[in-house]
Amino acid sequence: MKLVTHNGHFHYDEVLATAVLLEIYPDAELTRTRDASMIETGDIVFDVGAEFDPAKNRFDHHQKSFDHTFSANYNIKLSSAGLIFKFFHERLFEKYGVLKTSPIFEDIKTKVYEEMFLPADAIDNGVDITGKIKPRTIADVVSSFNSYNEDETSVSEDARFKDALSFVQTDLKNYLNHVMHGFVVNYEALYNTLKDFDGEIFVAEKKFPMDLIFDVSKKLNKDIKYVIFKGNQQFRIYAIPIEKGSFQMKYPLHANWRGLRNEELVKASGISGCTFVHASGFTGGNEAFDGAIEMCIESIKKLNEDSKN
Repeated sequence: MKLVTHNGHFHYDEVLATAVLLEIYPDAELTRTRDASMIETGDIVFDVGAEFDPAKNRFDHHQKSFDHTFSANYNIKLSSAGLIFKFFHERLFEKYGVLKTSPIFEDIKTKVYEEMFLPADAIDNGVDITGKIKPRTIADVVSSFNSYNEDETSVSEDARFKDALSFVQTDLKNYLNHVMHGFVVNYEALYNTLKDFDGEIFVAEKKFPMDLIFDVSKKLNKDIKYVIFKGNQQFRIYAIPIEKGSFQMKYPLHANWRGLRNEELVKASGISGCTFVHASGFTGGNEAFDGAIEMCIESIKKLNEDSKN
């Protein structure tokens, strides 16, 4: 198997695409070139060659006519990263034991694209993905592997590419291990638990990530307002956000309790065992299960009353 991409200055999108292909074909040979005759010999050519033809394994996206997105749900054009993921994700997932027959295969595909590959596509297409405060992205880290010496030899340049590739390969493997061996198992367990659940307060037998609870409850069209976990010597309450990643909750805990702790909170709420309520109302706690339930119920009552006024 011969993989071909361009030489010269490298970017996150083709480095990530290379990492994906080497995860699938670990014994493949990688050639970095812009020589047309060498490009022609590639089994899979990406980010170079001025040709997009999946049937021939040609995946360049620089042509003026190129306007492909991951699906009709997205309006950002694919970079080489998104292209390779789109056409090779089934084989990539198989390496981690997730087959297309999985009932949540499409959910996993969407999650991985949106978290790992959509940002790479956006950055490569000049779409701003950050606000006024701009954190260093993996794309920035990859860029820093490029030399600032324009006279650098191709041998040295290829060595820098390999260093950047190693970094991205580690990140890709860590991410996929987290998704395939953590998210997938938790998703299936939570899905099976919530599919028959009918209520506003979900008491979880184990601690699930809140983003996962949001995703699964939304998929199942469940109107969950609070989740209760058994924590260290207390029952921890979490309010469900309006949107995943949002700091705005559908039903934040009681406004009069926010920022209070222990006896002060017990006095304000009239509920024994209260330990705290966060200033934003997104979480709180109680020493007893019944107390945690009562905090949720009273918060729902308060918000419903406020909405009527």
